[in-house]
Amino acid sequence: MGNRIRDEIAFTAIVNPQNISASTNSASVQLTQARRVLAFVQVGALTGTGTDVTVRLQRSADGTNWSNITNKAVTLNANQQAAIELDAAELPDADSYVRYRIELGAGVTGAQVAGVLIVGDARYLPPQSANTVNFA
Repeated sequence: MGNRIRDEIAFTAIVNPQNISASTNSASVQLTQARRVLAFVQVGALTGTGTDVTVRLQRSADGTNWSNITNKAVTLNANQQAAIELDAAELPDADSYVRYRIELGAGVTGAQVAGVLIVGDARYLPPQSANTVNFA
């Protein structure tokens, strides 16, 4: 029997379902033990006069100072979801930290959001030590 999917990925940097009234950042993950990360974000109802939320991946060398990653952003309307994938090879050599940022669009005063970073293509199996979820 081969590995289960859950044996080859880790769920980290979870933003539990919540209402936000300002842009918010996920926790970060360091891509030293894995080669790929996928940010999956869901947006529910929006309040205010605006109509969208932008989700973008950011990178850092030290986990403190952050820069946007070019071409790794998506704009969502209410009740939409998106996935943004990143290969560690797309990062500058000095940058190993990654997080996602959920930004409220102009006129949006609140949003229901949830998200997770899914880490995969581990350099060493199994990556479950990074999991922040329980499996049945």
